Amino acid sequence: MTTSTKTKPADARKLHPEPAVPVEVSPENVRKSAGLSQNQMADLLGMSEFGYAQWEAGSRKPGGPAYRLLHLISRDGQTVIDALRTIKV
Repeated sequence: MTTSTKTKPADARKLHPEPAVPVEVSPENVRKSAGLSQNQMADLLGMSEFGYAQWEAGSRKPGGPAYRLLHLISRDGQTVIDALRTIKV
């Protein structure tokens, strides 16, 4: 008899918890600190203004990669913003 190694939903949350978004790294605070409008921030992150506005409203949360970008912008704003503006998609 073998033991099942299936990951249960509760176990999956322990392995990959949602990133906690500290107040200082909230989308709105990061955007305002960078001096950008919602439209400019959404464009910078490669997303719709509607989707970005939902982050600020709290009805959606940024995922891991987006959260990391917000964190980088909060730490070294202009350098990261300049780098993101050079990316052509």
